[in-house]
Amino acid sequence: MSYYHLFVKKRCPYCKEAVKVLKEKKLEHVVSSMDGAPSALDKLKETADWRTVPIVFKVDEHNQYAFIGGCDDLKEGLYNENDDKDKDKEIATKKKAKEISE
Repeated sequence: MSYYHLFVKKRCPYCKEAVKVLKEKKLEHVVSSMDGAPSALDKLKETADWRTVPIVFKVDEHNQYAFIGGCDDLKEGLYNENDDKDKDKEIATKKKAKEISE
């Protein structure tokens, strides 16, 4: 099962928003506060080629990390994912209706 790993700073409103969105959607996530590790955060920013927090990754069942981006990127990806699921449901419903009517 996949989950999200967020690297955050406690006072960051975008970090709080990203965590809030994941909680509201009941998605598994891990939050790592980087307040006490500024050099590790700098290294992570360099590795991810990302300048701000949060730094969000999606971790798959094989423990492979896929970089998502920041809060806005996370929200955009989640909403697009939901749109895709809604489209799939709509297609399945239409297919089912067609099968019934035949």
